[in-house]
Amino acid sequence: MEQLGVQYAIKLFIVTLVYVAIILVAYNYSYSSTSIKRAFINKFDAENYSVYYVLFFRFIALLLFSVFPLIIFFLYQKSTKIYNVGLNFNNINYSYYWWLLILCPTLILLNYLNKDKADNLKLYPQIRKKKWNIQLVLLSALGWVVYLAAYEFLFRGFLLYNSFYAFGMWFSILINVVFYSLAHIHKGKKEAIGAIPLGIILCILTLKTGNILIAFIIHLTLALSNEWFSLKTHPYISFVGNQKK
Repeated sequence: MEQLGVQYAIKLFIVTLVYVAIILVAYNYSYSSTSIKRAFINKFDAENYSVYYVLFFRFIALLLFSVFPLIIFFLYQKSTKIYNVGLNFNNINYSYYWWLLILCPTLILLNYLNKDKADNLKLYPQIRKKKWNIQLVLLSALGWVVYLAAYEFLFRGFLLYNSFYAFGMWFSILINVVFYSLAHIHKGKKEAIGAIPLGIILCILTLKTGNILIAFIIHLTLALSNEWFSLKTHPYISFVGNQKK
């Protein structure tokens, strides 16, 4: 990883912190906005609106969580290489990828054990259409891929690395985990607390490997397995194969 000058790194950290704070508040506020939901309901009806609503916000995250932060990063002329923010795919440290063999099965197991809990089914699957076909399953999965790639770049790329260059490893992890936990508060105390140990692990693995890929794989495994288990066990939402309704 390329090292930046201390004063420059601190300025970049401040810009990063302000942007992440503003964008997370704006995004979560917009996502929970009743007026925006009402607009989607009026256009697509109460049964189908959540398909378009959820996918819209997952894809808009691509701009807010990755494209705009990259623009901010590239505006600073001293650092124009994307490997400085967790997108280093030339010299990957694969020695830590064995963690995938532990964490991914563990997360799948935890989701399986949690699949029929009321607090989980209240939130997942996020798309609340009652009947899912294979097209919707695949479209939702694509939405998760896009969303989590952008999400991991924002947290484990943009925020983590710009904090790391300014103040070192453990401060950057602390800042990252605080923001990561706060970003889950609207989903309940359980997810906010659960984000802390997972956030620490993802930060360490990202810094050790030099890129966000391992964090993305772990997070995607968590999201997809939870959605598919929830879809199977939800009392009012179900998978109906290739049926359209």
